[in-house]
Amino acid sequence: MAGKSSPYLARRAKKFKCVKKDYQHKNLHNPFFHKQSEKKNTGKKNAQHRFWLFPVVFLFLAVLLYLLFFSGIFALKQIKVSGVSRIAETQLSDAAWQQAQLRRSAVFKQNNLLFFNIEALRDTLLNDFSFDSVRVYRQWPHTLIISVGERGLSFIWRDSQGTSFSDSRGCLIKEASVSDDNLKNYPLLTAAGAQEYLGKDNCLSLDDAYLQAVFTLYEKLKDLPGLDLQEFVLDGAFNTLQIKLNGGPNIFFNIKDDLDKQLKKLAVIKQEKGDEYFKGLEYIDLRYGDRAYFK
Repeated sequence: MAGKSSPYLARRAKKFKCVKKDYQHKNLHNPFFHKQSEKKNTGKKNAQHRFWLFPVVFLFLAVLLYLLFFSGIFALKQIKVSGVSRIAETQLSDAAWQQAQLRRSAVFKQNNLLFFNIEALRDTLLNDFSFDSVRVYRQWPHTLIISVGERGLSFIWRDSQGTSFSDSRGCLIKEASVSDDNLKNYPLLTAAGAQEYLGKDNCLSLDDAYLQAVFTLYEKLKDLPGLDLQEFVLDGAFNTLQIKLNGGPNIFFNIKDDLDKQLKKLAVIKQEKGDEYFKGLEYIDLRYGDRAYFK
């Protein structure tokens, strides 16, 4: 027999429904809580690493600066020179030692091989000497190497300033002295008159055809017997190269015309007129086409 519900039981059931759950004793596994904890631990470790890193870096830089600037680990102690035959090796090494006493950028001492200005020394040697090439490089830890290539002696140049050797391009080689024997074994090119042929760079301001004619005629005249060549002369005449002989006439060549054709005309005159008549001539002019003029 069903009875009525008890008011007491109803109130008790309602009370249990209103009780809040207690999460304090639960074992929670929220992943976000763990990540925050890990970040805090990582931050502490990074701070500790940075604390030790600064003194290590500072110590490393201090040691490096000492080795580079104050120790003698890269001090310049020896200079080696190769490739010279006309001048003393000490002339080049002395130039290097003088530069080593200077400072680079007003701070770095050049007696430290690390800061030695290679290009500055190379430019100095090229300006002060007649070298075809100059190579300067370091041989660690204490040696500087200077290797040079000397220019070849091609002919002798003579003007009012003196007599000097020159290379095939017409640039003078001042450190090579000219002896009497050299005058017999090299072509001699002389400037006559007031015209200046030498530029500020100690090179001749000449058309290349002049020098090529000197070299060509010097060799080919050896095949003509009885010609004792004295010198080649620049007299200022247009496209003209003059030859002076010992005991013979002056001969005028056109450097822009066929030199072989002009030499053939000279050989014909010498053969037809004979040696005595040839030696008594004042000049022979071969510059004009197929004709030759002589007196």
